[in-house]
Formats: sequence, structure tokens, C-alpha cells
Amino acid sequence: MLIGRDDELDELVGLVRRERLVTLTGPGGVGKSRLAQAAAGRLGRSIPTIVVDLDPLAEDVGVGEAVARAVIGERYGATDPLAAIETAVGDRELLLVLDCLDRAAGDPGDVVALLRRCPAVRILVTCQRRLGLRSERVVPLAPLDVPADGADPWSGAAVTLLAELVTRSGGRVARADGRHLAAIARRAAGLPLALELAAGWLAVCSPEQLAERLAASLDLFAGGGPDLPHRHRDLRSLLRWSTEQLTEAERDVLAAVATLPGGGDAELLAELCERRVETELRSLVERHLVHLTGPSAGGGTSAGGGTSAGGGTGPTASGGGTFAGTGSAGNERSGPWFDVLDPIRLYVAEERDRAGESMRRRMHGVVAARVRALAPAIGFAGTAAAIRRLSRLDALFVPAVEALAARGNGAAAELALDLVPYWTATARFDAGVRALGVVLSSTTDDATAARVLTARAELLHRLGDGQAAHDARYACERARRPGIDPTLAVRADVVLARVLFDAHRRDEAVELLERSATAVGAAGGADRPTEVELVVALGAARFNAGDVDGAEAMLDALLDGAGDWDGAVPLSLRLDAASLALVVGMGRLDGARPVEAVARAEELLARVEWPMVEAVRLRYWAAQHLLQGGHGPHALRMTAPIVAEADATGVAQWISSACTMRAAALAGAGEAAEARSLVRRAVDVELTTGTALPELFGDVAELAALLGLDAAQTRRIVHTALRRPLPGDTWAIGVTAPRGFERAVAAAGLGPTDVEAGRSLPLAPEAIRAELRWLREVLADPVTAPDLSTRERDVLPLVLRGLTDREIASQLHVGLRTVHTHVAAILRKTGAANRRELIARHHGATRPA
Repeated sequence: MLIGRDDELDELVGLVRRERLVTLTGPGGVGKSRLAQAAAGRLGRSIPTIVVDLDPLAEDVGVGEAVARAVIGERYGATDPLAAIETAVGDRELLLVLDCLDRAAGDPGDVVALLRRCPAVRILVTCQRRLGLRSERVVPLAPLDVPADGADPWSGAAVTLLAELVTRSGGRVARADGRHLAAIARRAAGLPLALELAAGWLAVCSPEQLAERLAASLDLFAGGGPDLPHRHRDLRSLLRWSTEQLTEAERDVLAAVATLPGGGDAELLAELCERRVETELRSLVERHLVHLTGPSAGGGTSAGGGTSAGGGTGPTASGGGTFAGTGSAGNERSGPWFDVLDPIRLYVAEERDRAGESMRRRMHGVVAARVRALAPAIGFAGTAAAIRRLSRLDALFVPAVEALAARGNGAAAELALDLVPYWTATARFDAGVRALGVVLSSTTDDATAARVLTARAELLHRLGDGQAAHDARYACERARRPGIDPTLAVRADVVLARVLFDAHRRDEAVELLERSATAVGAAGGADRPTEVELVVALGAARFNAGDVDGAEAMLDALLDGAGDWDGAVPLSLRLDAASLALVVGMGRLDGARPVEAVARAEELLARVEWPMVEAVRLRYWAAQHLLQGGHGPHALRMTAPIVAEADATGVAQWISSACTMRAAALAGAGEAAEARSLVRRAVDVELTTGTALPELFGDVAELAALLGLDAAQTRRIVHTALRRPLPGDTWAIGVTAPRGFERAVAAAGLGPTDVEAGRSLPLAPEAIRAELRWLREVLADPVTAPDLSTRERDVLPLVLRGLTDREIASQLHVGLRTVHTHVAAILRKTGAANRRELIARHHGATRPA
């Protein structure tokens, strides 16, 4: 059964037609034999083909003898098999498929001799590793595509194959099972054999149970039928067969790679093995036991800057903003990266002995050393590079802290605290909370406990966890015990103040911060970062308490000494200062100098290393409030770099937001065409991420009139926006004009009753994606009518491609009369006289200028 291998089959058939020796390589169980047999079946229509099974458990014979028996049959009895093959074949064209050449007796010399003696013979070999011959063309076969966690579970060929295997065995698969089937496919690493072995257990396990059990053991990757080779009847036997020929050095390197969750580079592996490992890595990669991932990048995570100290949806001035994204710029790997498939990792774990424990100890030491060397750069000029290098080891951090803590090692606390800036910068708050909790349970020193509690309270606050208040209060108490650095108490006070503000206890927070500032002054001052953090927090507290003048006075005093910040004050605190300047500017929007006040935030942002998710966020909010205040030209200038900055973070949510904010500024300046293009790009980003964030519809509803959308289109966008909660301030203020969303509601012909009724209606993710696809067409193609039905929207793209009604009916699996009806409705609603005019209008509207 070949599913998801159409491209590979076409490539393999084409190569065998052109080359005389093709070697199909790949890990055990990836489906090499089935693909080779499928290629032989297709080629056999034009070329005589013989498949030679060289299963090592069949007979201990050489390649030449096995081929002679297959070619000559019962009559073979010669002592020189190659000579007998030459006599039997001569100059006749023949395709030989040598299946499973890995362990056949003899060496590739027989293959070379066959090609030399029989000039019209072509050979297709399946083998875990290449033969190493100059004349061979190697075709590596990868596992089937597996959907990423959170993506459409039915988007990968591995899930399709698993569902087909279950169905063929008499089982049933529900659409709702997709998420658990995708988890099973990930446990099987997309290996067709592993999927086949796992599928049989769905007769006695639910998909959820099976996915959970497969994550911990290879036991259920078993139970293959009698028509499979013995080594293919359970995955453990196959992996044992695949590794038994390794040298001791190769086993050590394989164990090192498998020990690292997420793999590692050659430098890290050399440190674990305490020697150079390039030779062993090359052999393991050629055997497909280790795979080379190369430079890669992970998906972005939105930074978690949090809410303002006052609990609104604006920028935070006291929240210690996130200062680096985790998109392609954050996870980039600059060199070769080596990893193993999950089943191989489980197998190695089962085989691990005391040497494995020793390697794990070395791994924890290597991780701690790397973090100790790189962590001090986070927050300063080397932030992006440090995060890139640390992100390679991300999966090791929490296990390393846990292991060090279990051994009663004081290094666990230092490692966890060193990692707090990294976890904050990459929005990995949950990982930090877990690690710090482990450390806290084994810490008796008051100063260390105060540092750990303060750090955990801050991460919990970013997660919105109520435990943050408890940790912050306990941190303040521990930090004020005799003999402890007073700076620790200041940091604990700042974190507790943020928690209090979110709980709407503003007076208490202001009093706490002012008391802390008095204590610092009485003690003769604090270090520069602590001073900046305290002043920013107190300024934000006063602003949120309604004292804009007091906040501005603190900001002025703070910025007077900003010249020495670059080497002493972390980027997170500089962003906090920019945020304070921004909120003070927002408080002055109705005063005499609103633009100058916001410009101070822009000046600080210009000095921040980017890509920075928080910088993008602050620029977004600054532009929004400038637009709200009617300062369109200044908003246009503020948003000039926002899309490029968002692109550099690689975070899809902020790329989409940056595009819509820039579009708002452009539309307000009369550049509707360019604005439409940016909004369309935002829609594309939302669609390609698979998350289909519906917040976009709130922005587009406010932009609708300026984008040139008509009342019916605006009504539909507003309805979509109303079907989910929007930020509270979006309903009171607007992005594109003082009337903003209210203007879009009015343009759509909706009243307050419609708004309230619409907000209570849910909209499923798939429905949001359908709306996004519609919106994309609206923004790109003026002929798309806003009131088309769902089926008419399906028919329209096919009409525009020039398909006939019969072809459309075939593609959509509907009746021909139904298509006639939908096409007639489309022509009527678009005002086109016929299909030709509709297509001509479409091409005229979408042709590049």
C-alpha cells in the first residue's frame, strides 16, 4: 500500500530509466521494499524485471549466487554464478531489483561485476546505506509527513496511511480521532512499518490510549503478520538488526545523540563523548540511524508582554516586556544538527547502561557551562545571538535542572536562575515555572529562595496564574531577612506591585513601591538596573493611578541619565522605559504636545536591538493611539519599519498585526490600494499558520470603509468580528478614525442590538478559516460578490479558472444541475453578462500593475 509516495515513485522510476545503478536508502521500516516493488511493477511493463529478495534470514548466500538462482531458476548449478548470469542474460535488457542488500554475503563487488558483464542490465538496490560506488545514484527515502502539533491532524500522509490501515483491518476511524491519530503518527515518526504495527492495537485501545502508551515504550510496535520478514514483525527487532553491525564508537555516538532531546551539533556531541565524533556521525547518517536536520527554524510564539499595570489591553509599562521573539530569527541553527527518530531514541533508552548515566551527567555539566557562558549576554547587544545558541538546547534545560536538584546539587538553582532571561525572552514561562518549582523545593538558603520566588512570581504573573501573588509576598518576606542584599527586596517589591495592579489594588501597589524607593534612598542607592526597574515601575504605577504629571516627572528624571544605559541596563528595562514614555504620551494625546510625548518612546525604540517582539508591540500601540488622536501623518511615520521588524521576529501573530496597523496608517493617508495589499498579506499569514486567529476581523472591520469595501462586505466582516470577544477598548475607540469600529458598524447597517446579539455567537476555527479565504478573495478580486453562499464561493474560483460546468460538478461531487444554478446566481450577483466577461474582469483586476 503506497500512500503519500507519488512524488517519490515518479522520481525513482525516472532515475531507473536514466541510470544503470540506483540505490534506494532509508531507515528500517520506511518502506524501501514496497516503493522499489511499485517502481518495478511500473517499469515491468516496458523492461523485463526480476525482484531478488536478499533477506538476510533467508539463506547465507552471496549477491551473485542469489541473482543467478533468480535469473536461471532450477537449472542453475554452476560454480561461477556471475559467468552463468552473463551467459543467460547476454546483451538483453533487464532490470534487477536487489531488495535488502544490507546483510547479503559478499560485497558490492558483485554488483559492479554484474554491471560490467551485462551491459544492458539496470540494477535497483534497497539498502539502509549507500554502496559507496562511483556509478550509483542514491535516492534517500524519508518517513511520511507527520502533522505538527496544533496543525490540521489530517494534513499529513502518515495519518492518512494510519487511517487506511485501520479501515482495511475492519476498524472505523472518526474525523474527531484525527488529533490522537496524529499523535500516534508522531510517536511512530512517520515510519510506515511502525504505523502498520501500531494500527493493529486500535482494535483493543482507543487512539488516545495508544498514543500515550507508544510515547513510553516500543512494546506496542509489534504484532506484524506472517507475511512480513521476521525482523519486520516488531520494531524492536528491526532496530536491533539495524544496529548490531555498529562499532563500539558508533554505539557511543548514537547513544549521545539519543540522550539529547531534540538532538545536538557535532561540538556538543564531542563534549559528551569526550572525543571527536565526525567519522561516527558520517557512518550513522549514512545508515539512517541519525538524521541531519541542518539549519532550521521553529514556529514562533507570541511574546507575553502581558497587560498594563492597570489591567487594560494597552502596552505595559511595569510588566518587564518580552524582548526577543521565538520565530525563525530566534530558533535559527547556524550549523549541522543531528537527531534520531523517536523510536530509535526509545530503543537506545532501553539498551542504556551505566555508561548512559555517566553520559547524562556529562550532558548536564555541558548544558550548565553553555548557559553560564551565554546567559549574561541576554538583555544586551548579544541577545539575539545568545538566544539562537541557547534555543538549540531548549529541550535539555528543565531535565538538567531536575537532575541537578535530585542530586542535591546547588548548581540547580544557579542554572535555573541563569535561564530566567531566556525563558522570559522566548515566552517559555511554563518551563521556567516548572524548573524554579523544583529548585525551590530543595532550597534552604534565604537569599537563594528570595531570588527563586521572585523569578517564579514574575513568570507566573505572565501566565496569569494566581499563585504569583503568594510567591511575590513570600519573596518579599524572605528578601528582608537579616544579611540579605537589599536589592533582592526591591525586585520582589516590583513584582508584587505588578500583581497588585492586576488585582486592581492600585493604592497598595503605589504605597509599596514608594516605600521601596525610600528604603533604597536611605540605603545609599542601588545598582543601575535595579534603580531603572524601580523608577519605571513607580512611574507606571502613578500613571495608572491617574497621576500623569507624577509619571512624567519620573520619566524625565529617568531619561536624563539614559546615556549610560547601553552597557548596564538590560533591553527588557529599556523597553519598559519606552513603554512608560508611550503611556505618558497616550495620557497627553489631548494635550498640547501629544506627538512629542509619543516620540520619546520612538526614540528609545530606535536604540533597541531588533528583532524584538516587544518593540513591535509597543510600536503597534503607539500608532494605534496616534491614529485615535487624529495624528495620522505621525502614525504613518511610526509604522514605517513595523512590518520589517515583525518579519524579522518570525512571529506570525505580530506579522499579521503589523501589516494591519501599517495598512490603517496608509488607508488614513489615502493609500487604499497599498493598504489592501498589506491586509491581504495579513490574511495569508493567518491562513498559512493554521491557527486562523480571528482578531484580524476586528481590525479589518474598522478599516473596511477606508479600504473601499462596500456595505455588504463590511456587514459580513463586522458579523464575523462580532462572533468572538474583541479587546474592550476596540469597542470604545477606533484604529482608523475617532469613530473606528462604531463607524464600521454603522456602515454595515447594524445597530446596538445587532452588536450585542452577534457577540454571543461562537465561530468555530474552520468557519474562521473559511471566512479568511473569503476575505482574501474580497481583498484581491473586486468581482467576488459579498453575498455569495458557501457553495457559490466554492464554485466561483473554478469558474474563474475556466472550468466547464461538468468539470466543476466532478470536482465538487455535485450534480450538473446544481452547478448550473450556482453559476447563474454568481453571474446575477456580480452583474457579469456571461462567464467570459466575469473571467476578463477578474484578470483585469488581479493583473500586476
